[in-house]
Amino acid sequence: MYAFKCIILRPVKTFFCFLVLLSLASCSTFTGEHSLGKNITLIEGDKDEDKKIFYCPDKTKPCSEGMRVIPAVDNEYVDDSRSNDQWIIARTVNISSKKESYWIINKDFALGDKDCGKEDCGNYIKTFISGPLTLEDFNGHRKELRITLEMPKKK
Repeated sequence: MYAFKCIILRPVKTFFCFLVLLSLASCSTFTGEHSLGKNITLIEGDKDEDKKIFYCPDKTKPCSEGMRVIPAVDNEYVDDSRSNDQWIIARTVNISSKKESYWIINKDFALGDKDCGKEDCGNYIKTFISGPLTLEDFNGHRKELRITLEMPKKK
């Protein structure tokens, strides 16, 4: 009888352990969400054209229900981004023209007690974003703000 219990319970225990480990793993890993810090997340889709950066104030909801930060228009996508404790830098690409634009996001903001359901928090967040910028303007702003992050050359 003991051998029978071990044979039956071992797969059940293994399956249970698998479920526990799966629930401990962040769902964002499976949905292509990459935190850039301070509730700002890069969301990737099935193709490059789906990559966007969102502000996600409510961690109980999918980040895609948050506020889109960049790109500002639908015919662009985030090609690359880098972040540290204070800054995010990003490059976007226009889908049809392939024109590149550059962005600098100062992460030193907090919504505090703002009710984003009643007021447009997106406009407030936009005051902390510089862009779209040309490469020359982007590099000038980076030097002026002493941002040490580097944007790698496009592949």
